[in-house]
Amino acid sequence: VARIQITSLLPAIIQPMIIDGSTQTTFTGDLNTGFFGTGGTVGCNSLTLPTVNKPEVEIFSAGGTRQTFCFEIAASNVEVKNLSMYGFGGTLTAGMGNRHAEIIVRSGRAITISNNVFGFPANGLMADPGTIRTVGSHIIVGTHRNLNQTTSAQNVTINSNIIAYASFRGIATPYSGGLDDLAVTLDTLVISGNEIVDNGKATTSQSRGNIEILTAYQRLGSSLKNLQITGNLIAGCANDAGLELAYSNADFNVDIRSNTFQNNLIGIRLTNDFGNDMPTAGGNGIGGNSS
Repeated sequence: VARIQITSLLPAIIQPMIIDGSTQTTFTGDLNTGFFGTGGTVGCNSLTLPTVNKPEVEIFSAGGTRQTFCFEIAASNVEVKNLSMYGFGGTLTAGMGNRHAEIIVRSGRAITISNNVFGFPANGLMADPGTIRTVGSHIIVGTHRNLNQTTSAQNVTINSNIIAYASFRGIATPYSGGLDDLAVTLDTLVISGNEIVDNGKATTSQSRGNIEILTAYQRLGSSLKNLQITGNLIAGCANDAGLELAYSNADFNVDIRSNTFQNNLIGIRLTNDFGNDMPTAGGNGIGGNSS
């Protein structure tokens, strides 16, 4: 396995790009055989849950040179795939957790994050790596490396990954408040076919869930249109929810379907700032999920 340690912040990705760890396999042959993941099926419709081939490239950050994040995507037509990534993030002080992650998505269209392993080394077992664990989250969509910004992204797809063992969140949109007031506009976020397990490992008040979509806690005017969470295994978050959806009245077309939720403190939590029920207009729906 080719191991790449990140010891200083990388520049943002500002042009179309494919970052593909499988090119290492093409060059050297498959030196890390096998796969990670539970496999099988999920949801009441028994959708196939993909496994992930063991990556040949591992990107990590640790120790005294641990970096807040690895990739900041600020361009259209970007793919990140076939990698192992872990160990990013820092002390999660109030208002500062929005940029502690392996990948943060700032802006752009047609962004795909697929067939990666988040949360543990490529050549070991699928297990909590302990002291080299990701301190922040794994993927945050709609955030920025700087405070108090406006972000916008379209057609972001997160599929066929293993996303595990983060101290904070597995997948999230940012929380706006305190020191960091973000305005976020997202159109079409698809989370499908992932194994999202055992995130929120921190035992402090910073502990959070496997997936957190937090439009209600962003600057007024923020919105998320066309959210699809389908065919995932969402499990093992002992300290919080498998999925928290804190929506605003500007959100619509929310579809949470055919997932399996297991062994989370709470399966699905639906909230907003005003205590209203989830809006039923605009194609919102929850169904076909199993436990």
